[in-house]
Amino acid sequence: MARKALFATDDQPAKGAEGVDADVNQQLDGETAVEDSGSEASEPRKKQIEVVAQTPEQRRASLGIEESLLTALQNRDDVESIDKWLREQAASCGELTLQRLTQAGHITGGEAQSILESYGYYVDDVAAGQNILDVLAFHVWVKLDTKDLKAEKEIRTMTNQLASVVPTGVTHCGFERMSDSSLELFEKFPLAEKVCSTLMTPVVQVNERDFVSLASVNPVTAATAGILLEQIMEREGVRPFTFVFTVEASTWTTMCEKQFGIEV
Repeated sequence: MARKALFATDDQPAKGAEGVDADVNQQLDGETAVEDSGSEASEPRKKQIEVVAQTPEQRRASLGIEESLLTALQNRDDVESIDKWLREQAASCGELTLQRLTQAGHITGGEAQSILESYGYYVDDVAAGQNILDVLAFHVWVKLDTKDLKAEKEIRTMTNQLASVVPTGVTHCGFERMSDSSLELFEKFPLAEKVCSTLMTPVVQVNERDFVSLASVNPVTAATAGILLEQIMEREGVRPFTFVFTVEASTWTTMCEKQFGIEV
């Protein structure tokens, strides 16, 4: 899988890759507003990112979701084809995540490019049909060579950074347990399990006709999986509300282990 040079290579944060939705980037321009407090200037206050109403097409484009993947899910393509597109989508989520982290000033363009290249090699090496670790966990666990509290705090910091620059309305929550009804969902929609297990976005709650909620450490990945799940269910005439959340890394790994039977 070819890796393009999408980031600045100096020590300054990149300003976003070409092709990212212009309206979203305008919200992320990093401008600050200063309040007039009389004789003394107040501290600069960053603009709040508003959740903008988007059409389904705009949502998909802003998250870099491949139309070919949506078509494969719609047509219930063979497993090999869907595996290929999910692999591409995981890499795309990693790319967009790193773009947003550079815009937030958490990493430089050069750092982002290096992480993306390493993550790309990792995604390419994952066996067909296997779970793909989210780019945040991949980066932190490799960088710190640990999954301890320090690593969890580092992932949480990046989750927070992404929440402020990804206008998808993803909420951070703490869940003590998951719904047992996810098994019924996966039995009725096998491709839903394929998407959720591959992208490692466990189902938190589900009521087939009313709502489905997914979780990840990464709002980009969570929002992407939510859209793919909608596509799968709408194919069968079911259109529930889909909610996506971010959770702590330890909670996320426990969910993945319980729901997908994998050791993270």
